[in-house]
Amino acid sequence: MPTIRWWTSILLLSSGLVWGQSGQPKSRTPRKSLTPEHATWKQYLETDFAISPERFAALGLTKLTPDQLDSLFIGMYAKQNEIEQKVTNDLEQKKNEKVTYTCATVQPAEPIKVYLSENEKNPSEFSSNFRQRLRGFKDVEIVYNISTADLWVGVLTIENQNKNGSPTGYTTSIVTAQPCESSGFGTKWPMNLVQNHYVLVDSSASDLAESAARDLDANDFEDARKTKSFLKNAQNK
Repeated sequence: MPTIRWWTSILLLSSGLVWGQSGQPKSRTPRKSLTPEHATWKQYLETDFAISPERFAALGLTKLTPDQLDSLFIGMYAKQNEIEQKVTNDLEQKKNEKVTYTCATVQPAEPIKVYLSENEKNPSEFSSNFRQRLRGFKDVEIVYNISTADLWVGVLTIENQNKNGSPTGYTTSIVTAQPCESSGFGTKWPMNLVQNHYVLVDSSASDLAESAARDLDANDFEDARKTKSFLKNAQNK
């Protein structure tokens, strides 16, 4: 019967595909797990980035795959090298830079411009008398902007007292300096070149103020007058 033989052939062919020639079932390749592999801590993380195993876990890096971890720290290496190179270049550039100074110079046709820097606790009797004495010099002008000054004068005055707390007089400390401006490394900053320092003591605040003004006139103001005279003569030649 032809029909029966045809179905038998199909059954035999199908059986051969499943069982094979030996008549035994073929082994199937097991499926790979779909769960991704997690990154683990490595020694270079602590050596180069100070990340201990505990910190590695605390930062949640165990959630990354090995490839993701490598990509992350390769990027960090590149950024670190970029920063180090920039610092090296900046240091090399700054090595070649020089600090320059620009200082105030008295002008022959102008008065000596003085900027007073007084302590706010200076006795008022001394301060008022000291300013009055300075204004008494015809070629001296008190200015209130240090950038326009020829001379910086710092004044600290205290009232002296004995062990019982009774006043015994006054002491003043006066520092004079030439106002300057320093520049370098892409910035500027003020700087004063100290010239003289006076320490005076007197029982009277007004007498102390007069002595302090007299010392300034005999030294710092006189030096400025000599400079003005020299510059004036140089201009006339």
